[in-house]
Amino acid sequence: MRRQLIVSLLLSFAITIDGGIVNCSAFENIIYQVTTAFPDFKPYFMLLTLLSGGVFFEETNIQNGQSSAELGVRLEFGTRTGYYECIDENTIELTDFGYIFRTSKLPALGGNDAFIIQTYHFYFQNTSYDKCTGYIQSAYFTTGQDPFDPQNIPIYTEADRNLTCELLSGRHYRWPPNT
Repeated sequence: MRRQLIVSLLLSFAITIDGGIVNCSAFENIIYQVTTAFPDFKPYFMLLTLLSGGVFFEETNIQNGQSSAELGVRLEFGTRTGYYECIDENTIELTDFGYIFRTSKLPALGGNDAFIIQTYHFYFQNTSYDKCTGYIQSAYFTTGQDPFDPQNIPIYTEADRNLTCELLSGRHYRWPPNT
């Protein structure tokens, strides 16, 4: 029994060092403000609220269509939801999805809404997790398609864009308070 316990502890320790098990609890119930921009356009901002269980929500400052200066076209889109996972102690990958509403300004969206999927790659320089750098990847799919099915091909993809993130305010905001 004692030998079995020691082997189990050593195996658990080895898996943790190897990166096989990564604890995401440091990211639960916090809000990051993310800044990104397309080349030659104004920056825009997103609030990413990371919840427990690897779920998050995204709100942007341009989602109601006031996006011409930031995107070069007026797009309207809804709140997006997604999931996140810790790749290692300094890297998080977040994937969100939601709808972009039809517009004649972007030919791929002229006939119908689109389902967008975005993947954020956050890289933290230290374990205070207060600031990060990284990039975002985006792809649009026909509404009703499963974007996670590798047989479904995007109707439109955007160039990857760099990002920075900062834990909301210098107060290190957490919800609920005192957690």
